[in-house]
Amino acid sequence: MLAGRWVLLGRSQFDVNHVQYLEYRSTTIAGLGYFVVKSPRVSLLLAPGLGYGKSEQTAYGRVLSFAAGIPASVEGPITGVHDMLTVQLTPMLSFQQDMHYFWSLRASTPYRQAEFNAKLLGMVTTHFGLSVAFKEQYDSSMPPPVNRTLRSLISGVQLKL
Repeated sequence: MLAGRWVLLGRSQFDVNHVQYLEYRSTTIAGLGYFVVKSPRVSLLLAPGLGYGKSEQTAYGRVLSFAAGIPASVEGPITGVHDMLTVQLTPMLSFQQDMHYFWSLRASTPYRQAEFNAKLLGMVTTHFGLSVAFKEQYDSSMPPPVNRTLRSLISGVQLKL
């Protein structure tokens, strides 16, 4: 926290995914966020930023990209925006939604990536909770016939120390 409503936000992610013929994808971005709404029950954060992205496809993915006329790898500066909405439904139940949307700053590499996450967290005790989350990722660099969108349903345990 920099002040009451300003936040310095950084995010780095590294994905490996052979379902999409992706060898790896690395995204690092940092931005200055502002809480548009901030209360004990509801908060909404918006954070534009700058960063760097790099991805490389598997050998089969590179062949598909070559056939489709799409670059097989993406590397360079990116910009994007992050939003995060948190709603405290009850003292023990909360909902959190966040979205990251990035695009390339190079006109020669038209690249877009988006990630949407929604999570419902129920605290069993003050330090232990159970969660279920939905995640959807989109990557414009994936060649046809590869599905550019991946969806996941994730269950988990959360510990607050």
